[in-house]
Amino acid sequence: MQYVEEGQLANNSSQPVALVYAIYCDVINVHAQGTFWSVIFRRWNTFFRTEHCSLTNPPSVSWGGAGYLTQQIYCQYGVISDCTTSNARHLNDLTASSSCVVKNCHSNGDSSGAFVTHGQYEHDLHFTANSGILTLANSGKAWGQSAARIVINQHRCSMLTADTHVTDLTLTDVCIYRNGEQDNLGILRLNCDGLTVQNCSVSGELTLLQNSRRSIKMNVFENCGFVLDPRHDSTISNLAPDDPFIVSHPAAEARNSINGRSLVYFSHCQFKGTDKDVSLLIKNKEINFNACRIENVSLILTADGPQKIVINGDSTLAGDHMSRPLLSRTGDHPVTWRLGPLQTEVTGDDQLHIQIAAGINHYQAHHVTFTHGRRLFSDKAFSRPSYFIEQNNILINTTSIVPASTGPHIVVENTEV
Repeated sequence: MQYVEEGQLANNSSQPVALVYAIYCDVINVHAQGTFWSVIFRRWNTFFRTEHCSLTNPPSVSWGGAGYLTQQIYCQYGVISDCTTSNARHLNDLTASSSCVVKNCHSNGDSSGAFVTHGQYEHDLHFTANSGILTLANSGKAWGQSAARIVINQHRCSMLTADTHVTDLTLTDVCIYRNGEQDNLGILRLNCDGLTVQNCSVSGELTLLQNSRRSIKMNVFENCGFVLDPRHDSTISNLAPDDPFIVSHPAAEARNSINGRSLVYFSHCQFKGTDKDVSLLIKNKEINFNACRIENVSLILTADGPQKIVINGDSTLAGDHMSRPLLSRTGDHPVTWRLGPLQTEVTGDDQLHIQIAAGINHYQAHHVTFTHGRRLFSDKAFSRPSYFIEQNNILINTTSIVPASTGPHIVVENTEV
């Protein structure tokens, strides 16, 4: 069916296909242009397919419920495949739905999210080989802000947000890129609650937080690449502080930051900064970088409570005339540092590898090679109960200011200069 509509308002428009309490009702080859309401609307449908359908240039993408290709409410066991939209609001909407598959669907010109769930505990959904902005459980507190066990494979978009109560989310082969037609977006914002991210790439922003603690899984990033910009200006979703699912949520969180209570584990990942001012603000309680390369990105520990950072697995920190140390901290909270095996390399003589000048610090560095530049450890940061232990490290053309205090809490062994 070809469906061309000229209705510009809600009260003079219709839906070409509407199915309620339908089983085994498929929709194939419906192509619409200029429709106001959803082209294909389903409520309480099961065992259905929507295939080879399209929507171009709806008159509204701001009116609630307008500008959709296909919308499913309380639906199960559906397949949406080989569909396209252009300049639409949503290609696919799954609300309070589960056990559905969306594959090989593509959208261009969308800024509201081609693929969405609204937060009424959508679960067990699979998105495979699609393109277009994707947002999960992101329609506000009134919609529940919850989703679980959603898998996204081989997806390409300029923005992916799942930063509310999204549990056990899996991303594989996802590409987040900058798009000049959409304010140069390049945004990945995720809730760290059983998160698995593999073989993904991001150009722009990586913002992680934790608004729920439902999963028993670790938060793992494996074989991913991040090219980060220097901005910390924008904020993530501002959830109501009285929400019972929220562990702790400040009024606003900065772009390019990692915030949460559960461990976040990066393995065989690469981080690159776009200029000398790029930094990653780490508020997470515990973070681990294993066999990673972090280049022209300053790691800054900024929490209010105790933190632990582990960098090992022969990781590499590298900086080319960075404006900040490669590793540093703010505040007076206790920080546990576990460094090595690790290579850290800078180019300028005044560039700092690491600066620890305040707070309580439990510092251990084993089998670390520092090349060029400087290191700065103040006496104030290593008075008891802090401790400083360095063993089997190598300093190559590196100036090092270490604690002058003596005692069993200051140990330097087998360090070659």
